Formats: sequence, structure tokens, C-alpha cells
Amino acid sequence: MAVRHLVHLWRPRRAAGALLFDPAGQLLLVRDRLRREWGYPGGYLNHGEAPLIGCAREIGEEVGLAVAPGRLQWLDEHRWSRPLGELTFTTFTAQLASAEAEAVRLQRRELTAYQWVSVAEAPDMIAPRLRPRLEQLLALTGITTALRTHDGHIS
Repeated sequence: MAVRHLVHLWRPRRAAGALLFDPAGQLLLVRDRLRREWGYPGGYLNHGEAPLIGCAREIGEEVGLAVAPGRLQWLDEHRWSRPLGELTFTTFTAQLASAEAEAVRLQRRELTAYQWVSVAEAPDMIAPRLRPRLEQLLALTGITTALRTHDGHIS
């Protein structure tokens, strides 16, 4: 059984997540319990699951929102080589209504907090390992963060 579990970890994996925006243009960030860092909702896909379907499922599981797959817009797909094998991560985006943004309910097993933040604040809050990727994704949406000075402060 343990060997089967290890083989499972080493195979190529797929994951999906979403940049979710409220009507004011703020981005939803969630804090991971194990890693103790901020990111955006998402996770590993089930075997054979399409990224779009898996992303909608992960949003429901992690933040309690029923975002229909048809509302998610494909943004980008990125591959990482990791010690445990390649990871392909598909990112979507969605605009939420006010009532949805107010209805966020965390799945407490994996997450400890959530926060709606401006796109200027998001890169400073998100895990440093994810910061360059988030900035690329925000640029793809056409949303840009505020210009930063040489010392990292927002100008």
C-alpha cells in the first residue's frame, strides 16, 4: 500500500485554480493550513477530470461557492518540473456577484482564512514562490498592479 502511494506521488499531476474577483475588482486569497501561506483557490484534479470541471469543484470544496464551469474563463496553463514530477496547472478567472463574494465559507480542513485584496496588495500577500506567477496571471487578465519603487513599496 505504501509503495502504491509513493508511485502516485511521482506521476505527472494536474491541478487547477481560479482568480476570483468581487464586483470591486478585489481578488480572493486563501491561506493554506499546512504551508501557512496565501494563494488562490484551487487544487489537484481527480484522475481523468477536466481542468474546468476540477476547478469548479475545488472552488466549491475550498470556499463553498457553486461557480458553474461555464462561468470560468480559461486564463493560462503552466508546467513546472518538481522533485516529485511534473505539475501542469491550469488557471481560470471569474467575476463574482456581490452576494457570492459575501457567501464565501472556508473548508477548514485545508484553509485557515480568506481575504479579499486589491490587485496591488495581492503580490505582497501571496507566497513568495507564487508571486512572479501571480503577477504574470494578473497581466494576462489585463489587470496591472500599481507601479512599485525600487525598494518594493507601492507608488
